Amino acid sequence: MAHGAMNKNSEGYIQGVVCTRSINEQFTLEVNHENRGDKSPSHLIMGKSPLGHLYQAGLAYKHQINKGDMSGREGFNLLFNDPDFGKAGLMFSAFPNATMGWDLSLRRDERPQQQEAA
Repeated sequence: MAHGAMNKNSEGYIQGVVCTRSINEQFTLEVNHENRGDKSPSHLIMGKSPLGHLYQAGLAYKHQINKGDMSGREGFNLLFNDPDFGKAGLMFSAFPNATMGWDLSLRRDERPQQQEAA
């Protein structure tokens, strides 16, 4: 199930939208010019407030797909800040689609949840 999509606009910028019950965000990926190594995000996710102010909505990590039908194409992992969701935020994977854009799918934490002691 797709939770959003991204495409390159006519100026070459990657823009997208992501929708869940807790966030509905239009965003642009900006190249991270302060990239400090392999674990640094390749892009910053920039949102726009209703008043038109830009803000950093999260981080994005570009990667090369090495397996399957999409081998050789670029994918992204996106981590959105979400104060309602907790410190970790929401993680999405962006997979190439037939329109030369990307479909976004929510990545769920597959580790079992630990129950707090009562």
